[in-house]
This record gives sequence, C-alpha cells and structure tokens, in this order.
Amino acid sequence: MMRTPRAWLRRVLSLVRRDRLDRELAQELEAHLEMHIDDNRRLGMSADEARRQALIKLGGVEQVKERYRDRRGLPALEVAIRDVRFALRLMRRSPGFSAVVLVTLTIGIGANTVMFSVVNTLLLRPLPYHEPDRLMSVQTLNPNRQPSVTAPPDFYAYRKQNRSLEQIDAFYSRAYNLTGTREPERIPTLIVSPGFLSALGIPPSIGRGFVSQDEQWGSHRVAILTYGLWQRRFGGDQRIVGQAITLNGEPFVVVGILPRDFSFLGMESQLVVPMAFAPGDAMNSHSNYFLRMIGRLKPDVTREQAVADLNTILSAIIKEQAGRGPAARDRGPAGAWRLAWQAAGSISRGEPAPVTCGRRPRSRAGLYVRGRAESGQPENASARCRHPGRCNGAHVHVGDRHDHRCSARSGSSRAHRWN
Repeated sequence: MMRTPRAWLRRVLSLVRRDRLDRELAQELEAHLEMHIDDNRRLGMSADEARRQALIKLGGVEQVKERYRDRRGLPALEVAIRDVRFALRLMRRSPGFSAVVLVTLTIGIGANTVMFSVVNTLLLRPLPYHEPDRLMSVQTLNPNRQPSVTAPPDFYAYRKQNRSLEQIDAFYSRAYNLTGTREPERIPTLIVSPGFLSALGIPPSIGRGFVSQDEQWGSHRVAILTYGLWQRRFGGDQRIVGQAITLNGEPFVVVGILPRDFSFLGMESQLVVPMAFAPGDAMNSHSNYFLRMIGRLKPDVTREQAVADLNTILSAIIKEQAGRGPAARDRGPAGAWRLAWQAAGSISRGEPAPVTCGRRPRSRAGLYVRGRAESGQPENASARCRHPGRCNGAHVHVGDRHDHRCSARSGSSRAHRWN
C-alpha cells in the first residue's frame, strides 16, 4: 500500500515512461542472470545447466517483470487502456457496425440525459417559486380526459367564488409590436391577471408589480420588462421605469423589471402586461376559450378539497349557461394538479406548460375550431362566419384586428372582422 504522495506520483509517471523503465528492468535482470550463471559455472556446471539453474533460482524473467510492473504502475488503469486499444482495433475492422452502435448509444444517452434534466429540474428540485408545493395548475377536462383552456367569465367566477385557493390567476400569450427609436421588434408577451406574479411569489426587482386597477380598461397600459429585454433593448437603464414605451402603436408605462433568473415553465415571453377587456369585447365571453390558470392552495386545504370546490362553481356556470349553445354545456370536470407535474408533462412534449382551465368550444356547426388559443385569438371565430357548416378557417391577427378567413366556397378566401 502506497503511503506517500511521492509514491503515487511515481506510479503515474511510470505510465508515460513505460518503455524506458522496461529497458532498464530488462538490463538489470540480465545482469542478475549473468551473475547467477557465473556462480554456477564456478561450481563446475556446464554452460546450459548453469543457465537453467540460474533461471530456476531467479524465478523466471518474464514473471519477475510482470510482478515489477504491477508494483511500479497502476494496473487497473493499464488494463483499461489495453482494453480501449483492443476495442478500437475491432472498430476499425467493422466500421459499419461500429457506426450503428455509436449512433444508438448517442441517442440513448442523449435521451436519458434530457429526461433526467427535466425530472431533476421540475420534480426533484423545487420550482423557483415561493412554496411551490402549494402552486396548482387549474383546468377542466374534455371527454377524452385531456386538459384544456377556459373563458374569461369562467375565470372571474372561479376567482370570485372559490373558497379553497388563496389566489387564482389567469394568463395567455401573444406577440406585441415594440416600436420607438430603435428597429421595430416582435416581442413574445405574457398577458396576466394582476395577481399572477404575487401568486408565484416573485416580485419585480425594480419598480412594482400589477395592482387590481391595472385590469380596468383605460388603466391597463402598463408593462413589466424581463431582465433580458431590459438589458438588450434599454441598456439596463433604470430610468426606463416610469417612462412610456410603444406597444402595438399605443403608449405603455413601464412599472417594473423582473428578476434576472425569472422564468415561467419554459415560456419565452420577454414582456408582461395586465389582462384587460374593453366593454363589450367579444373575447370576454363564454364563447371564447384561451385562458390558462394557476392557483395557490390555502395552507390547510388539500388538492381534493380544491377540486370539489372548483367543480361546484363549474356546475353553477354550466347551469347558468344552459340553453345558450353547446359551447356553454359541453365541458368536463375541473381539476387541479401540482404545477411541477404539469410542467414535466408539457416540456417532455416540447410545448409550454399547459397550466390551463376550460375546454375548447364547439362552433355552431358542432365542429372543433382549429386555432391557437395561446395567441389570444378566440377559438370559435367560425361561429360568427356565414358558412359555419362548411368553414375551413384560419385565424389571422394584425394589430388589434382579428380576421377569420373562410374558404367555404370553392377554396375562395373571405374575411370576417370581429372585435
């Protein structure tokens, strides 16, 4: 057993001086062998007998060399190096088979690394929010038991009537046009109810968060910048707080800057604005489903109690909206899941976390409408179309105008404006 660092250093150095040490060892053993042969010759033995007896007394030259190599170096490492060299020689003999094996190993190791990173980030390590175990994804289920989105009036009913959640907030995302002194830029934006950041437990590092007044139409033109956008677009100038920036052609006052490490379940939004609807806005109706929701459980409330509470509210909504069309009736039960569980399931599919509540509505023709609810566009635009049964529509968003393109007649395109 080696007891000093110098001894370990000698062992390591012997790996790079192996040929030299082998030559020195061979010369030393040959000298010892010659001395034994000379002693035997003086005893009257013949040359061949003297050499044979000398080898027997020495114990075998090659055996002595092996014992010496084991003591001077690191046998396990040397064996591993020899095995690697042997494997490389075999790979050179069968390059095609070797390539298939390497590609298979690469894909397998990469997939396992990605999965472990996701599980470690979202399940093993807590989410970077205040008391993440109490954060829930609130959503309803469709008949296939898949989570979906909700309508603004439903969200307001959940927020006002629930007794199990300390906070419940909604959000959706779309792109805003940022203009001004520099080049115009399309900014991914997170549109949230006023309590969203406080529900996560993440206050702005500079300035203030949103307040309830910010969701009132006319007082809603305020914004919070992410740290990255603040540094990239405004050079980290703190004087931007309190000044106006131009979003979609309208002035929005910057009221805060988010912390540098802020993130929300993989979403790449660079700007946060409050959710507000103008009086009579069709988006604020039971027919338009695009909101996702998160909630924070009260300290002494279980997830099962929260689900029961939310389903009571949902039943009342369905009863109230009965007779107003299939979009108001065709909904599944409400549910609540831990935010981390929803994030893991979403990121594994390469999508933003489906922290949602609600169900995609049906059009008047009874068909699911194709569209991107997360962009803030109502999903039942074809319900306003004059060809509801034959509409193969797509949503187009330009500024504050939404168009529903209908190709019901011989592939032609019609635009129906709605607000």
